[in-house]
Amino acid sequence: MLNAAQQAVLQWIADACPDGVMEGYEHRISAAALRTRGLVRISGHGKTWSAELTPAGRAYLESPPAVQPRKAARMRSSAVASQAAAATRQKPTERRPLAPTDQLVADLLAAGGVLRVPRRRAVGEADYEQRVIAAKRFGKVPPGKRLRTSHERGELEIRLEDAPPGTEVEARAVPVPSRVSRLHPAARQFRDRTEYHEVSRKQLGRCARIIHALATEVDGRGYTISNVTKTLDGYRDQRWSGSRDGHLVITIRGHNYDLRVWEEKVSVRGDWERERPHRAEHRFDYFRSYTPLKPFDRDATGRLS
Repeated sequence: MLNAAQQAVLQWIADACPDGVMEGYEHRISAAALRTRGLVRISGHGKTWSAELTPAGRAYLESPPAVQPRKAARMRSSAVASQAAAATRQKPTERRPLAPTDQLVADLLAAGGVLRVPRRRAVGEADYEQRVIAAKRFGKVPPGKRLRTSHERGELEIRLEDAPPGTEVEARAVPVPSRVSRLHPAARQFRDRTEYHEVSRKQLGRCARIIHALATEVDGRGYTISNVTKTLDGYRDQRWSGSRDGHLVITIRGHNYDLRVWEEKVSVRGDWERERPHRAEHRFDYFRSYTPLKPFDRDATGRLS
């Protein structure tokens, strides 16, 4: 049997989800529960979220299961009694639990927007920090809200709060031109600083055009984009690293976001260019046994990230 909230959401979906009926986010949690029962299909998230009935959902609305009375009437025949006994021996249908990210949002809503869990988790316990990251990544955060975490006295505090104005930006396609006569300065500098490249020579032109398109869109939205200035000299944190520093920095309302462009199975070109003459100089040294130095992009796959 469905509860009252689930029945209301099921009927709302059957009515083509009219506006002004369901507010907030709770109805999406009920819709997720209906999906686990095979009564509805859900697609999209955020503003693109939509739901529709399955054949099982339509059948449920047309002939809902009868509600059992609180006190059963006295059985008048042994045949009826045996049928009831057989029905009670049937294994109840198991309900599929919500996905971990959906459950996190549901728990936050039920707790008034604040959850506190132990910061150090035991083996086998849920990793709430990773759940928060996944909820952000896969669009599980309710529209107009954001998730924030902090550490308070050995506990991890998770908050579901209103997002600052301008946080929700409509996703728009950014077309990448097939040819560019004059690259954006950020794309041109990326192309010319070969020692930072983590892409093959074959894919360099494509990468420059992608960065050109992104940089042009960044300028059009009123943000700024610049190239990373760290060098390959120095040690540890003083030395540039693609995975830590990226290649470009996009600044939005005072916040910096690193952007890295790399290709699978391609090493840093600058390291290869430095090592190549050193290997050539000592290739006949009896006391040194260098293996052949393969090109930095020999195993390139063509898949960019």
